[in-house]
Amino acid sequence: MNILDSMFICLGLYYWCMRRQRYRYREDGFHAGYDPGDIVVSMVSLNPVSTRAAELLVREGFHLRLIDGDEVAHHDLYGCTLFQERDIGRYKAAAAKERLKRVQSAAVVKAFEKQVSGDSDYLLQGDVFLSFVGDRDVNRVVQERCRETSASWGVVTVGDGVLHVGGHPDEVCDVNRHEGDLNPADASIAAGVISRRMTRWVVEGVWSEQVPLR
Repeated sequence: MNILDSMFICLGLYYWCMRRQRYRYREDGFHAGYDPGDIVVSMVSLNPVSTRAAELLVREGFHLRLIDGDEVAHHDLYGCTLFQERDIGRYKAAAAKERLKRVQSAAVVKAFEKQVSGDSDYLLQGDVFLSFVGDRDVNRVVQERCRETSASWGVVTVGDGVLHVGGHPDEVCDVNRHEGDLNPADASIAAGVISRRMTRWVVEGVWSEQVPLR
């Protein structure tokens, strides 16, 4: 390899790096609106566990992308701490964002009123993706997007008094999303576990584990 070839290789690498940096900070890049050193967490689905976890993460300085195409229903008031009666009929993501900004005005919280699919996988951006749904198709989309962006990711569900965290789309259990399914105390404990593990997940990836909540 001569000097000219080396120069072309170096210029090519420089061009690739510049393109990546421009994407990272352009409008649809995941750090648009964030500081370069911020940790950004994408959360798929707002349920009793994820809403509690979102509040804890915001208080600890994380920034969030909330992805949920559903509207707040009456039963959500039982378990989802971010919602109030006046939010019934509003999109969950928008209502949660409004409440979280009151908790921590400096937090950057972005809300997306869409469901995750192969056509909306661009919504998944950041350092960690957490899916709180038991839909294997959705979780495979999350996993594939993780591979494309080199983010950490995991499926988070709660069932039978245990927090299940999986690093594979099939590592799911029955997801308790409604008022009669999940003890609020279990949801709070599960959210605390997620909050405590988040920094490690950013660095090492989301591990497969089961944590008893009682």
